[in-house]
Amino acid sequence: MVSAASWAIAMDGEILFSKGAGEVRQIASLTKVMTAIVVLENVAKDPKQLEQIVRVSHRASIIFGTSALLEEGDRLTVEDLLYALLLPSGNDAAIVLSEFYGRRMHGKTGQDAMTRFLAVMNRKADSLGLAQTTFVDVHGMGENLSTARDLLELADVAMENPIFQKVVAAESYSSPVRTKRATTREMRWKNTNNLLGEFNGIKTGHTNTAGGCLLLSGEFNGALLRVVVLDSSNKRTRFRDAYNLLQWALYRTTEGG
Repeated sequence: MVSAASWAIAMDGEILFSKGAGEVRQIASLTKVMTAIVVLENVAKDPKQLEQIVRVSHRASIIFGTSALLEEGDRLTVEDLLYALLLPSGNDAAIVLSEFYGRRMHGKTGQDAMTRFLAVMNRKADSLGLAQTTFVDVHGMGENLSTARDLLELADVAMENPIFQKVVAAESYSSPVRTKRATTREMRWKNTNNLLGEFNGIKTGHTNTAGGCLLLSGEFNGALLRVVVLDSSNKRTRFRDAYNLLQWALYRTTEGG
């Protein structure tokens, strides 16, 4: 029994089983996969950027939804922010990264930094041929749209990056954060992906309108298997849906023929 409105299973890059894989749906924090891709494309040009210290803005500190518990004036590295983005699914981290890299980008006159970054996310989707994917924000609280099919292709791109792979495979991450009061506090973020024991990434998502969303990747019986579920009934059932689909797919491709 699968509650997800649409889902797809790919093995070695080919979709084997699916339901509504081409249906456009809200994707919640699966958005952050693209946010990370844009950041990491910049890092690839200059790996030293990972150690760049970035300050948390007021706008980032007051964003609602899932949070890495960053406070205005906090200072932490781009690498730390990637963990804050992808493990606890920090909307605050998404804004900090988009503001930082948006300031480095050229855009239309009057565009703020985050808007420039968002435009790059949409251009990247176009360049990858993700025709059904559009972003209205950098974190996933708005009506960001995609399909199960597009998201599997996005996972292929993201998981080619070793830094991304390392981050999404981590169960937790700790780092000291310098505060605006010139003190230090230890931050520890736990991965929201409850299926890391079965898979090695990638990302969770949930809003009331998008339902439970999950994008996963792992190796099974020598094959690369990726699973995406969209609009599961809640946060818990997205994991049950994905696990049941995994077991069913493994059965169908081995003993069940």
